[in-house]
Amino acid sequence: MFQAQSHLYNHTFNFISSMSLKCAVQLRIPDVVHEHRRPMTLLELASALRIHPSKSACLYRLMRVLVHSGIFAETL
Repeated sequence: MFQAQSHLYNHTFNFISSMSLKCAVQLRIPDVVHEHRRPMTLLELASALRIHPSKSACLYRLMRVLVHSGIFAETL
């Protein structure tokens, strides 16, 4: 039973990860970060993407998935 649940969670996360990457590419996040040439804060990224401040929580969640997937790195 546990192995089946683990397998299902793994497929679910892979789907979420790939859809998050798709969203990042559609929003041009990799291009914006590359053009910035240094680490960006979430507010800087939202501003560069022209994302309304009310949607910054969504951008935060998207970036958390992308960091967890190893696509982006978090700097402190």
